[in-house]
Amino acid sequence: EGKHTQFETKLYHKDGTTSYALINTGPLFDNKGNIIGGVLEAKLIDDLKATEENLRYETMKLRTMFSVLEEGIAFVDKKNKIIEANEFLCNFFGIPQSKLIGKDIEEIYLLSKMKTLIRETIFKFRVKSLSKPLILQRKVKGRDVLLRVQPIYKDGMYEGFLFNMVDVTEFVKAKEMAEAAS
Repeated sequence: EGKHTQFETKLYHKDGTTSYALINTGPLFDNKGNIIGGVLEAKLIDDLKATEENLRYETMKLRTMFSVLEEGIAFVDKKNKIIEANEFLCNFFGIPQSKLIGKDIEEIYLLSKMKTLIRETIFKFRVKSLSKPLILQRKVKGRDVLLRVQPIYKDGMYEGFLFNMVDVTEFVKAKEMAEAAS
């Protein structure tokens, strides 16, 4: 039949060290399509494997930081779909993460009063590369929150945005108390 295959393997050396290789194999055909032999190619990929491991470790660290932040964060793709949301944001909106991921940002009911502003901001992000973020303070669910909508660009092209929400209720109350006392 003669199939091409590709796989990674761990190589064990006489001195006790190991390395990784990417193996490619395939048939060698004559002019009539008959298999007359095979080809084997091996390429050492130790640097690639080390980079993959470092990336896994760094990703784990970022996910841990992301999940324990005391502020809401969501990453929204260029189609306005939420692709990542942390626990704080999910708890604040009372929506399980499994139901929030994949949802259009405009479908979040509590943000519906800001729908026009968010749409205009996203449109600006799309048409004007390197646009400034939208930052505003609003009451949401009876809490004072600071909202930030930060565009994400890759090579000058719009890729989506970071939605960040910080509960500043205690700060606002303290400010109001200080102002009332003076």
